[in-house]
Amino acid sequence: MTTFDVYFSVCERSLTVCSKKNINKHSAVSYQLCSRRLEPAFRAQGHKGIDKMAISRKKKKGFPLCVFVSLWLIFLFPPPTSRAQAGPFPKDKIAYIGQITQDEEGKFISYPSYVYVDPVKHEVYIIEGRGRILIYNASFFPLFTLDKNYGIESPQGVMIDARGYLWVAQGPGPNNRRGRISLFDPCLKWMRDIYFSGFIGAEEFIPYRLAENSRGEIFVIGTYSPAVVILDRFGNFQGTFFQEEEGEGQKRRVAVNDILIGPDDRLYLLSEETSHVYVYDAGRRFLFKFGQKGGSTGKMSRPQGVGLDKRTGIFFIVDYMRHAVTAYDKKGEFIFEFGGLGWGEGWLQYPKDITVDETGRIFIADLFNNRVQVLQAIVQVLPEKAVEEEVEPVGPEGVEAPGEQIKAPEPVAGRKGVPSIPPVPISETEPK
Repeated sequence: MTTFDVYFSVCERSLTVCSKKNINKHSAVSYQLCSRRLEPAFRAQGHKGIDKMAISRKKKKGFPLCVFVSLWLIFLFPPPTSRAQAGPFPKDKIAYIGQITQDEEGKFISYPSYVYVDPVKHEVYIIEGRGRILIYNASFFPLFTLDKNYGIESPQGVMIDARGYLWVAQGPGPNNRRGRISLFDPCLKWMRDIYFSGFIGAEEFIPYRLAENSRGEIFVIGTYSPAVVILDRFGNFQGTFFQEEEGEGQKRRVAVNDILIGPDDRLYLLSEETSHVYVYDAGRRFLFKFGQKGGSTGKMSRPQGVGLDKRTGIFFIVDYMRHAVTAYDKKGEFIFEFGGLGWGEGWLQYPKDITVDETGRIFIADLFNNRVQVLQAIVQVLPEKAVEEEVEPVGPEGVEAPGEQIKAPEPVAGRKGVPSIPPVPISETEPK
């Protein structure tokens, strides 16, 4: 598809909407600007160019304005597809695998904001704009959808614990105005909702991201909250701690928006506010921080998510405003970055989250491109001894895809911890 095919197709759709809805010229121009973002979805549906006969039939008095605006957009915002031939990522470090764009019904996913990969079954969990959790197998085949029929109203993040239970962080919804964690068994059957208590602000705390260490401790961060809440494996409150930053002779609390636990139980907290990653050891003792705020190469403007390639110890941080992914080594030193504004392979448009699986596959929630891109981190050199002990030789071709339907494990194969459901000594009812 040529540049003019893209923009004239936008005009064609704009005129169609104008004629059907009888909207004014200003609205038509606004629709064209919005349609430019939706172009990848129309291209994915098989749109191959302009229907000149249809254009001639649909000519309206607003058509010259449409052409003018389109040419103006071409001049100001050259389409990145013309640059995509060279590739937006270093070929010796990153390889393109594919993308996830449809759910189990064949419908296009809408504004994916979160992606998670089960470390055992390699299943992919995606949260998208309709408030659904879409589940795929390791080959990206859609398996199942969790939606309002399963008690999912406002999902924020998910985690699968060592026993195979699914933890879903949820914000306020139309039927439940409190933030909570919904717990599902390995068969994806709802078990109970966990509400927060025991600390100041618990009533207003909205869980956002979750992570579990090898001791079964669950770490939960909240939306725009500096608190890190610690639960046991049954959801019982254990305590909190806060990320602090020194400045102007005093300490202030910093909101964190992503959390990651490494293979050595190191805790990594990402803050969009400071563009820093704060590193703690297994005993929650602060070690160091890395990252720098800015809009140029090697800096972060609005970092949203962090992923770790456990084979090499390389961190990948996705930047919402720079439409880029920045890579750091295990010491926090900048290595390289890739991405850029666009809709071709490897290009991004306001990416919202990132994760890396056990084989080095990088999953990016590409928000306004309505897809999850999948890339492969290429191993070039062996990591140092401290990281090498955690490494297992894996590759993308070595991932065994699970079956095409979700079943209860008999028991959960390959997982740590108890194979059966233990008693849970907490309240299962919503406070009135």
